[in-house]
Amino acid sequence: MLGLCDFEPAYARAKILEALRYQFASGRAVRQYEKFPGSGHDLRMYQDSASWICDLLDRYVRETGDKALLDEQVPYLDEKTLVPSQTQTGSVYDHGARAVRSLFANTGYHGL
Repeated sequence: MLGLCDFEPAYARAKILEALRYQFASGRAVRQYEKFPGSGHDLRMYQDSASWICDLLDRYVRETGDKALLDEQVPYLDEKTLVPSQTQTGSVYDHGARAVRSLFANTGYHGL
């Protein structure tokens, strides 16, 4: 999606909002979410699963100037049902902040 910010910003915006629906409130994100019911999310919890979020938000805002995206409300993924929550939401900015906190909280043996 980084490349789409340059020449298809409306599409990139829509996909950013869609993808953030598959981030847990802890800040971690699924590696791949199901597009069609029954195919399943990739729930393997790699430590860097949310590292793309801030890079993409930075690129999108720099390319488009659309700071309003950061105020959009997006649900978090419910850990029990694995569908976007009906009650727990946060701004796009909050999703990014939680991603960074998760990266710092989930380091490996060497602190990386």
